[in-house]
Amino acid sequence: MTTIRFLPDQKSAPVVSGCSILNSALAAGIPLTHACGGEAKCSTCRVLVLEGQESCNPPNPAEFALAQKLGFDHEVRLACQMRPTGPVTVRRLVLDETDTVLATGPLHAGRPEAVGEEKSMAVLFSDIRGFTRMSQQLLPYDIVHALNRHFEKMGDIILQYGGTINNVMGDGIMALFEDRPGAAHPALRATRAAMEINTGVELCGKPYFARAYGADLAIGVGIHYGPVIAGQIGHSESRRLTVIGETVNFASRIESANKQTGTTLLVSENVRGACGSLFQWREFHNITLQGMDKPVTLHEPLVPPGTAESA
Repeated sequence: MTTIRFLPDQKSAPVVSGCSILNSALAAGIPLTHACGGEAKCSTCRVLVLEGQESCNPPNPAEFALAQKLGFDHEVRLACQMRPTGPVTVRRLVLDETDTVLATGPLHAGRPEAVGEEKSMAVLFSDIRGFTRMSQQLLPYDIVHALNRHFEKMGDIILQYGGTINNVMGDGIMALFEDRPGAAHPALRATRAAMEINTGVELCGKPYFARAYGADLAIGVGIHYGPVIAGQIGHSESRRLTVIGETVNFASRIESANKQTGTTLLVSENVRGACGSLFQWREFHNITLQGMDKPVTLHEPLVPPGTAESA
């Protein structure tokens, strides 16, 4: 029988026509890591081909692009994209004990399952300006009460526009807006929510903070729309659903850019494109964001939001 030999496991699996090395490994109970679910969007299933290179199909465009990006030698292949026709010997390259535990968790009938899902979302970050200084002036229990009051008001608006509160980080909050049947574009709903939040801060938040604590409440909000990876992240006993990716990083940096522009709400070009002419806009060109090589153009929506879209 023609087989695929796996090292360092010292195990073999039969060569099945059209079947990838990843699927063959999983069917044989070999814990070959596959974080993206076999879509050539990660390198965790990479193997070193020791024998039988001639029996394997050449890299397809997706595998070739990833290999070029990561600088793989030609002997390093993605198991999810290799479909051998003859005997081959490979060595797993992601193989410590932690990797093995993570890899064996999502085995379902020998099929790869992604540890995350790629989606397009609008990501909203909001932060309280000068919170460190404010917290030094308030009692700890007053800070907790003030933050909870602020987040409650924000959260009601985010939920009204079909968003979800994904994370609270001290005085900051991250909210996500996904596609929903019958609802407006996620970027439009996020923008309307942010504008309504800003209105609420001006009309209610500022007077309350001034009256109760003698403090000035000011926030910054940044929004970007793009692809993210949504998955359960953290220790195995306390994982929670969250999102990662450049879209998240970009949204956070846009929020920080409000300090440069003297604004309270900025959005990316992707968000402005989704909102179109529904708002008037003020543009800020050549804005340098931390960690980015090229300057970007950011946009401030100027027209008050309309009626909330159905969630």
